[in-house]
Amino acid sequence: MLLGFVAAALLGYAWQARPRFGPLPGTEVTEAQAPELHRLVREVARVLGAARPARLVLIPEVNAFMGHGGLPPRPTLGLGLPLWYGLPPQERVAVLAHELAHDRSGDPARTGLIGAALHMLAQAYTVMQPDSVMRFNPTILELIGNAGMALLAWIPLGLYRLLLELIGADHQRAEFRADLLAAGVAGTPAVATALDRLHLSHLLESALHKQRHDPERPHAFAELRHMWDTVPEEQRQMRRDERAAQRTQLSATHPPTADRLQVVLSHPAGAQLRLDDAWAARIDAELLPFVRPLEAQAYDDYRDRYSS
Repeated sequence: MLLGFVAAALLGYAWQARPRFGPLPGTEVTEAQAPELHRLVREVARVLGAARPARLVLIPEVNAFMGHGGLPPRPTLGLGLPLWYGLPPQERVAVLAHELAHDRSGDPARTGLIGAALHMLAQAYTVMQPDSVMRFNPTILELIGNAGMALLAWIPLGLYRLLLELIGADHQRAEFRADLLAAGVAGTPAVATALDRLHLSHLLESALHKQRHDPERPHAFAELRHMWDTVPEEQRQMRRDERAAQRTQLSATHPPTADRLQVVLSHPAGAQLRLDDAWAARIDAELLPFVRPLEAQAYDDYRDRYSS
């Protein structure tokens, strides 16, 4: 029985860790669907001196990413629709510039070999961890098997953390470089205020809940913007202090926001590219057809987190 569990776990690991050549996740938005957004991305890349992404995808998170997917791998920009609608225009330029800067500045965690290794180890840990079904009313043999797999799962987890530790300093330096390059495009104030709003990313859940039960705005992402704009300064400062107190290790994916703010503010730069209200409104209109599906997906993710 135990050997069966081990064999099944190893087969599952081999399947999950297999090379993947598909596109990165997200809802693709083409240039035909959003010409003004693609024009903005082109302009940011031009000012930055970075390559223009081949694909642009939308995700239902307060997040953005720059990665490579497909065969052959193509640069893909992922843009969180809650983040886009939650930010004022110039801060949107800061987010785009930060992500595009990663391809220019270099980040060891985003290169093919290291990124693939991190993905493989993460998948191995996920596969080897007994899930809730395996833990429900187990027999003695299943208990032994679950315990053995849980112990084995520490091997890929340890290797994952070791690899992040080894590249941690370079990985975090890449984040600082991306922030500074973004400041040279959008201006230091826009980068600083965008970073500060990330202290309040947890409010997306509140916005989703309110929009479902007591809507006052067109959609949850507009509700998030309202919450970010009106949250009391005392609450903002409390979140800043909480984050500043959490001094991160090198294995963390990002440096502390407080440190990123300090670095950005110590190197002031003016904006080279301005996104005015009219241009921003045209982009918002282009993205409106994507709002409802991604809002529903964000709410499903929120509900799944709490139901589990």
